[in-house]
Amino acid sequence: MRRIQRKALANCDLQQADLKRVDLSYGDLRNANLRQAQLEQANLEHADLLGADLSDALLQHASLCSANLLGVDLSRSDLSDADLSHADLSVASLFHTNLRGAHLFCATLLSADLRGADLSQADLGEADLTGADLTGATLHGTNLGGAALRGACFAEADLLGAIMPDGQLAGAAESPPCA
Repeated sequence: MRRIQRKALANCDLQQADLKRVDLSYGDLRNANLRQAQLEQANLEHADLLGADLSDALLQHASLCSANLLGVDLSRSDLSDADLSHADLSVASLFHTNLRGAHLFCATLLSADLRGADLSQADLGEADLTGADLTGATLHGTNLGGAALRGACFAEADLLGAIMPDGQLAGAAESPPCA
């Protein structure tokens, strides 16, 4: 794992940067431009990424435990098998994001935009998805046990084999369109 000495990277332009296996834990990356950055296996635990642009970024197997991702743009990013446990993703844009196998245990996703996201085999146990938009999302085999889903929109979402908060398996979502 490579270490970045200067972790105060707020407002920096790191577009398309190669940051694979870099340790940015506890770093200040507020409003940083990380569009199309390569952050595979990076350590971003406890990092402050408030308002950062991570659209189209590669974050497979990255660790973002307890990271502040409030209002972050992760549209079309690849977060497959990433660890986002206890992360705050409130009002984040995860539009068409790959979250296959991601760990989002106890994550906060208040009013997050997850339209068209792939959350297959993801762990959203105990996560707060209050007001989140999961329209057209794929949640094959996703664990939603204990998740807060009040006001969440699952219109046209595919919940085949998903574990729901009440412990029941849902076949397919047939919810009405969301307002």
